[in-house]
Amino acid sequence: MDLKTLQKRIDKLNLNNLFKKIFNLRDVKDFVIERNQEQLYNSGIDATGKKIKTYFANSPNVYSHTTINYKRAKGQSDTIVTLKDTGAFYNTFKVSAENEYAELTANFEVHGESIAENLDITNVLGLTDENKKILIDYIKPLFLKEFKSEVLK
Repeated sequence: MDLKTLQKRIDKLNLNNLFKKIFNLRDVKDFVIERNQEQLYNSGIDATGKKIKTYFANSPNVYSHTTINYKRAKGQSDTIVTLKDTGAFYNTFKVSAENEYAELTANFEVHGESIAENLDITNVLGLTDENKKILIDYIKPLFLKEFKSEVLK
């Protein structure tokens, strides 16, 4: 293939479609969901890196005294808000790829109650800057493979 043909193929390449294709891969979707769930479960932080606290938390705790006793009785952590009491919320996580972005969604209505009634859910879904870097490292080889495939086909 000559350089002129190669340049035409590169010029015709739609990077948005390429990223959409990458984010539609099951492995990539699972990776994004796992990273978000791990930052919740292991650190109790939202996408901005802020520690999640319930509205009724007694400072410096993240939960009310009643919830702390409940968590301890179940053998669960009472120092971070994991949002994984039963796992029902985690089971609703989904990633959808759009033309210019990928979106992580979940159902905040669990067991007939809204998680939003107990805490600010604004940044619960989404990756911290650190996790975004990890995601970039994960998708970079996939992107390069797809790029080469499209350009050299």
